[in-house]
Amino acid sequence: MRILTTFALTLAMAATLSGCGAPAGNAATTVGTEAASDDFVAQARRVRPVNEIKSFVYYWFSLFDRNARVEEFLPRLDDDHLQMRFPEATLNGKADFQNWYSGILRTIARANHDIRTVEVTPQGSGRWSVHVIVLWSATTTEGKPVQFMADQTWSVRETGGRLVISEYLVSAAANQP
Repeated sequence: MRILTTFALTLAMAATLSGCGAPAGNAATTVGTEAASDDFVAQARRVRPVNEIKSFVYYWFSLFDRNARVEEFLPRLDDDHLQMRFPEATLNGKADFQNWYSGILRTIARANHDIRTVEVTPQGSGRWSVHVIVLWSATTTEGKPVQFMADQTWSVRETGGRLVISEYLVSAAANQP
């Protein structure tokens, strides 16, 4: 138990001190009389926290909610291995996403994504599995309200220092509104 407590305190202090401009090294990695190795702390700093992945998910949906330009989505999509499957379409690559999204903008005047659940599971090597339940509510350009409770499974990976979606699978959730 003491080792786990020391580990948690070490990470918290290292993050706090490095975030406020304190020099890295033994002063930032020492708790009580035990010191964490610089390699261990450096590795811990490289691992993205689960909340950072959750933040990525919330930001993604905020782009849809404000009818963002397609160029804002593209850096968040995998350049090489993108597959997105919606109930109405399967997309393979950014060009397919651009075409799909332009259709969304032509038919949906306004949308809101009420995120009910976000579960992130680290897969190692800069990869995460994400499970999302989200209530999509929208108004069409004809003024008709629509809703869909979506069950989504994503594969997210880190590349070039940024997070990207490589797989995005959407199906109807069990409990529809």
